Amino acid sequence: MFKGNNKYYSILLLLFIAMVWIEYNQPKPVDWRRTYTNQDKIPFGCNAFYRLLDEDIFKDKIEVQNQTPFNVLVTLPTKKTAYVFINNNLTFSELDCKYLFDFVNEGNIVFMAANSFSSLIADTFKIETEYAYNLFNDSTKKLALNFYSPVLKAKKNYIYPKQIEVASFSRFDTTKVKVLAGADSTSLFIKASWGKGNFYFLSVPDIYTNYFVVNDPNREAAYKTLSYIDADVIWWDEYYKSFNTKKGSYFQFIFGNDSLYAAYTLAGIALLIFMVFASKRRQKAIAIVEPLQNTTLQFVEVVGSVYYNSKNHKIIAEEKINSFYELLRVKFSITGRNIDEEGALRISKLSTINLDEIKKLISNINYVLKNDKITEEDLIQLNNLIENFYKQNKR
Repeated sequence: MFKGNNKYYSILLLLFIAMVWIEYNQPKPVDWRRTYTNQDKIPFGCNAFYRLLDEDIFKDKIEVQNQTPFNVLVTLPTKKTAYVFINNNLTFSELDCKYLFDFVNEGNIVFMAANSFSSLIADTFKIETEYAYNLFNDSTKKLALNFYSPVLKAKKNYIYPKQIEVASFSRFDTTKVKVLAGADSTSLFIKASWGKGNFYFLSVPDIYTNYFVVNDPNREAAYKTLSYIDADVIWWDEYYKSFNTKKGSYFQFIFGNDSLYAAYTLAGIALLIFMVFASKRRQKAIAIVEPLQNTTLQFVEVVGSVYYNSKNHKIIAEEKINSFYELLRVKFSITGRNIDEEGALRISKLSTINLDEIKKLISNINYVLKNDKITEEDLIQLNNLIENFYKQNKR
């Protein structure tokens, strides 16, 4: 049989093999997230469309940008450039918008495909979009798209099924914006001129995804939108993506990947099992509790030093006298502060201290209490008399 902890390690190994086998053989679910990234081959990734641009249409012209437009456009390009943004929602910072305006003003192109636009750029052209949710709820309705240019217009509309996420432009500045494509009185693709260049806005970014590009007859519509991009260099944005793992945390990246998530879960379970079995074989650590230190003497020294350095000897003397009267109350049952001849005699008998010394101490106390200020010598004399009383007291 197994000896020591070997049986636990064997159990963990068998559990690991079983989970790997189960994970390997079960069908992998389809990832329906809309990532729009150039690396994702899932239905709503843009790997196929990006490869088409990189390897065919814009071969040797396309560059991937993983930074904000502000960082990319610190220095404007010398060649005519098109900056392409594809995501379900595009929200730029004011600084990014400023640099994009300057970029287009110099004769370049900004091409944006999204369901909604929320930035200074959209506000400048009064652009607003609205979702057509009825396409998702009504299976009989489909999206129709066609171009208004006689050169690009197809004989039949491009029809998309309800899987596509649809939005249309509900409002825009008609004096600055030109509609390039749409259908059924809806505007889906528009152009806005700025300086020497142009902004292009498309409200259905799904047409660029793998689902509608790979082996789909409607991919022609996606190709036709590219005819408006006349540039020497194409910048493909990978920063403004909803599922950009480079912007997210490590845990977001792990949980977003099925294989890494399975490995992470297995490691957690294995660690938990090991802790359960290992805890039964080892004694818990006994914490060393340091005893509390008596800092009373240090406290008294600090307080006394504060009083002494303040040169207010009367306060120190009063504290000594109060302590002395408290002793008389507790041990000699004398409560008053006016100690007469009889009280002095009582203290002398009970403490076995000479009566003259008791009278001298009481006289010195009365002297201190009557004066507003006392000298350092008076304080020292009072302290010596009280300390002698404590030493000689037998009670």
